[in-house]
Amino acid sequence: MLRAAITIGAVIVGACAPTVGWERETSRVCPEDGPAVVCIQAVPDRGVVLEVGGAELVPGECARAPEGGGALRVTWTDARGGEHDQRIRATRGRRTVIALEADGELRVVARIACDAGMPPFVPIE
Repeated sequence: MLRAAITIGAVIVGACAPTVGWERETSRVCPEDGPAVVCIQAVPDRGVVLEVGGAELVPGECARAPEGGGALRVTWTDARGGEHDQRIRATRGRRTVIALEADGELRVVARIACDAGMPPFVPIE
């Protein structure tokens, strides 16, 4: 799905990552021409479930898009029951690592180009 907007004569095009169909990814590498991969960590490590494109992940897990990449909605519930959501950019051919920080903010901590020699995802302990 593509969205386009015209602003002062310039065209801005943004792509949206699939909002459903993401699957838990257990492989240690991703192909350079493959769909976006998102990996989750929590700092400090704690029990939390984040929903990424319909896949429910806990810290230390990854999900793969059914195709492509783009803006992706991530949702989670905090310890007090408050619901949160945030959009991140998950790029095709890259592993995007996001961390739920101690202050409750979700941050992108790395975007690593996929290839057969990439380092495996290891969450912060």
